[in-house]
Amino acid sequence: MPASEPNRERARAATGEELASLLHHHEPDVLLALLDNPALGETQLCLLLDRKDLPSEILEEVARRKPLLKNYRVKRALAFHARTPRLASLRLIRELYLMDLVQLTLLPGISAELKRNAEEQLVARLPQLPLGQKNHVGAPGNGARRGRATCRGPHAGALRRSRQSGSYRGPGPEGALARESSGRSGESCGAASQMVTHLQCATGARAPH
Repeated sequence: MPASEPNRERARAATGEELASLLHHHEPDVLLALLDNPALGETQLCLLLDRKDLPSEILEEVARRKPLLKNYRVKRALAFHARTPRLASLRLIRELYLMDLVQLTLLPGISAELKRNAEEQLVARLPQLPLGQKNHVGAPGNGARRGRATCRGPHAGALRRSRQSGSYRGPGPEGALARESSGRSGESCGAASQMVTHLQCATGARAPH
């Protein structure tokens, strides 16, 4: 019997504190066996996906199991993990909520391809939001005011230029983005990036730690 077999058996049947300790195991075979454990719930799985050193084969296996992806927290954790395989990440961003897409574009180290796809999803979805939802999300509340007041760094220049040119049409970021999107549907990806910048700055969004 291979040396790791007892640990795999433990992983398939563990509960409570033993299950919690196995979430930090270093052997990929043991972590794969954990996915077959009926006691592995949403909380434990998300703790596992929070591991920055998690092998990509574990992430790929989670992404392959549709029953696990019924949980939104699991989908989000996978999409935000730096080691999630490229194709899985591209598929998952289509199912992220609007503000999670914004957070994803701000993620340090995100690949140019993934960021571009997330921005394209944002631009495509904004015009489709119901009017009431646009007004609710884009309302100039405290968060939006704070974001407009404190926007600094690489996003600030684009936002300032768009305001000076008249393309920023507030009051709410989604409202401005939706109007620009519907009026300029033929513009390049650079325009889409500028529109996303409105949302990043005006909502005060910050990248997750």
